[in-house]
Amino acid sequence: MKMSTVLKKLPVAAHFGAGEYRERIRRLVEQLEQRGLAGILLFAQETAYYVIGYDSPAYSDLQALFIGANGRMILITRSADVRHTVATSLVEEITQWVDRLGLRPAQAICAAVADFIAPMSRIGVEYTNFMPNSQYGVLLQAAFAGVASLVDASDLVPALQLQKSPAELVYVRRAGAIADAAFCRAVQECRPGAPKAHVLAELFGAVLRHGGEPVSGRFFCDGELARRAEPDETFIGPSDQINFELAACYRQYRVALMRTVLTGTPSREHLRMHAAAVEALEACRKTLRPGKTFGDLFDVHAGTIDRHGYERARLNASGYSVGAECRRSWTTWPNVCPGNPIELTAGMVVFLHTLLRDRETNTTMTIGETYIVTDRLPERLSELDYSLIVQ
Repeated sequence: MKMSTVLKKLPVAAHFGAGEYRERIRRLVEQLEQRGLAGILLFAQETAYYVIGYDSPAYSDLQALFIGANGRMILITRSADVRHTVATSLVEEITQWVDRLGLRPAQAICAAVADFIAPMSRIGVEYTNFMPNSQYGVLLQAAFAGVASLVDASDLVPALQLQKSPAELVYVRRAGAIADAAFCRAVQECRPGAPKAHVLAELFGAVLRHGGEPVSGRFFCDGELARRAEPDETFIGPSDQINFELAACYRQYRVALMRTVLTGTPSREHLRMHAAAVEALEACRKTLRPGKTFGDLFDVHAGTIDRHGYERARLNASGYSVGAECRRSWTTWPNVCPGNPIELTAGMVVFLHTLLRDRETNTTMTIGETYIVTDRLPERLSELDYSLIVQ
């Protein structure tokens, strides 16, 4: 079947060309055939965005995109979403489930999909999403009993999303530039006596002013990571350590950045920690190339930090993949962690970080940035240098 038969005319709001979506659907259908699946039920908003361009603010509501092994698609969504769906996505067939007492959306999903498959076909399901939650998962299994066999295929689309296309990388680079600009603007306000809320306001405002989209998350951490900040600790101190962990977003594509900003005079421990963190990040950057694994990256990170004597202060993970997300967070699978066998390939976008927390000395230091994996050294998505920032 020609993929063009399952795509309607591109909507005005589409962020990619028809050829980009056809290629994504082709790769997905190829995976369905290899796994012997008659289709797949996709629930995550970022998955629907990736496959058909559907960009909806209603990501917390139950919605399901079914894609058959023949390329035929149907979106099952709430009635309030239909107008938005038509405006933003390439799917031609849409069915609604209407909110009412006693309604079981799983039954509506089953009824819609049953017309697309032969009896008792094997259907993949994307379970790794907060909607459907575990209760909906049980109801979904019950609704499809005697209709189809549901199997977990949560890994299928995330694996396809790992390697970014040239069109996606355009948005990734734009997000990287926005992250730099937002961080630089926030640092200008990060001085002793400054209200932390004002620093955050500058950070968020800069993202928006540079054409980005707001992302909620751990933008701003208390310097003393051994405890939480008290409600009245709203101002930056004269000798403080402020950790920024932020991500900028452009057309749903996230790029993360991490830095520590100090006020006052850096301690000797801060200087030693910073040197170790920079060396570890550089070692990981040189390892970030096709053929290496996410586990290899962690081994290099841990080995470098441990040689500096900070084994007690490091984490058991040092990065993760990033891409298009619709959630509050920006971390995606897979993680840079011990023994992870997933190989790096050109086109992946990976955030690498070093985060040291020494509770014995109450000292912390962070540095991290996002890279595009290439056939040579990775492409940095930040133009910031690695110097220690003291305000």
